[in-house]
Amino acid sequence: MPGDGLGILSAAGVAALKFGRSACLGFEPFIGVTVEVTAVSPHPLGGFRATELHLKMDAGAYDAALVARDASLGIHHEAPDPVEAAAATCEALAWLIVLLNEAPPRGPAAFAEWAKKLDGVRVRTDGGLRLGSGKYDATVWVGDGPFPEQRLAQFGAPDGLEAGQGFIGLGLGLPGAAALVRATDPGFEAWAGGGMLRELSKLAAELSRHGPGVLLPQAGVALDADLFRGRLGDLADPTCRPFGAWVATSMDSARNAYSSYGMGVQALPDVEVTYASAERWELGRAREAVLVACATMVHENRELTDGERITATIGQAIGAHPLRPMEGDTETYLVGRVDGRVQLTRETDARAGWARSPPRVALNTYQRMLDGAYEAGFDAEQFTGFTPELPESIPGFEVEVRESKAGFFMTSNGVGRVAQRFGSAEQRNVHVVLVTAMKAHHPMIANLIATVAAHIHTQSSPAEVFKSGDTVGVPFAEIGAAGFVLASAGSVVIAEGPEIELLELVPLTKAELEGARLYGSRDVLSTLGKMTPQSRAERWRLKLVN
Repeated sequence: MPGDGLGILSAAGVAALKFGRSACLGFEPFIGVTVEVTAVSPHPLGGFRATELHLKMDAGAYDAALVARDASLGIHHEAPDPVEAAAATCEALAWLIVLLNEAPPRGPAAFAEWAKKLDGVRVRTDGGLRLGSGKYDATVWVGDGPFPEQRLAQFGAPDGLEAGQGFIGLGLGLPGAAALVRATDPGFEAWAGGGMLRELSKLAAELSRHGPGVLLPQAGVALDADLFRGRLGDLADPTCRPFGAWVATSMDSARNAYSSYGMGVQALPDVEVTYASAERWELGRAREAVLVACATMVHENRELTDGERITATIGQAIGAHPLRPMEGDTETYLVGRVDGRVQLTRETDARAGWARSPPRVALNTYQRMLDGAYEAGFDAEQFTGFTPELPESIPGFEVEVRESKAGFFMTSNGVGRVAQRFGSAEQRNVHVVLVTAMKAHHPMIANLIATVAAHIHTQSSPAEVFKSGDTVGVPFAEIGAAGFVLASAGSVVIAEGPEIELLELVPLTKAELEGARLYGSRDVLSTLGKMTPQSRAERWRLKLVN
């Protein structure tokens, strides 16, 4: 093209061809390079020009010849950076670092050859190494050895994350460049179709398929490669804006503050909120508020402004897609701006209603409060769960399966939110919840818990109230149980509200059930009370899961 003229190609017995730099695909031309011409067109000034040239010589030989050419011109290349220096450069300048299973080569031709295995990735080596997607070309920094162990530890790398055999840093300008682009371009959207962060995420996703992990310098976090790609979701979906793949959240116990880190690469400010104490409820709400604020900015493509308010629904799922309306209690936060960050001030506390008389909170608030009690008191994190279909007359609940070091723990979370119709403080059964422990869980057990729990709020007389010592005549042939007994497993008090009695559902043999019905359940409860929790859990050993 006019203005692109660079030189002339010559070969024995072939007419000379003009060519321009734009015709050189993935290499820098100089005298002595062997190329293949794959396309020509008439030149505006006469004759013909080559419009597509491909390198046709060994990549190592080309790289060595390039160094020699530069040396003849007085341009001396520094020796390759040591791995430590490369890692330091990546931490300072890269938006993302991908740990790789094999070390990528530094030479431009060798790097271009190595990068051919990357699906859908454009490679440029003129004027430095770059990888491209869409209209963006990311600068590449190469580390040809394992990422330094001490630096990896500073990212809080999860146990088992390998350093790889090499690494690549990617960047679209200086780490603060996105904010400058937003300030100068009113139509800027990092996550728009073809947007800078969407395209960079595509590059990162493909590179991460060739290594164990990803490091995010601006967020200060290390992620397993599979986890990182999972957080990115479907990048072809325009409604998917996976900001969470690039952001970390953490607490600062010295300041009682919960903050986001890494929003800067999305040209948006990080968010911070203070919490009253380090209990699980407070930390859960703080993290929720921070993520709701981040999601709002990302999906509305704007910064939150001083004086506006945001609303966070308790227990809301916050991910790559726009926030969906959800029933239940909410909390409100006032937005302020401090030193460029978004500072949230909490204005409401959803659990305050639980301490009133009568207690009144929505199901989502109650469940999250009880979650905290289970995690703190039993060290049992939620593993899975399901919500049974119930008539409108029965308060909703979820059967949760929780995992602890001792095994699994099931509960009917939500039943105790509403008082038993005939419960009494003397019997400590106004608010009750079913629990049970086992070595291995099974959907049949969860269905049984749901069936029994659903009857807690169908009582028509005081005789039907659920309390410790009651028997449940529902046979469970799969474990040889003729029925069950309800045994007190203690109680929990949350948010200074009413006591919640934990009733453990324990399988009984036919003889035990008959004895409890004839003579009362005192003896069987005494026997069970002398058993270790592990022994009681053994009673749930289903033949289906043995």
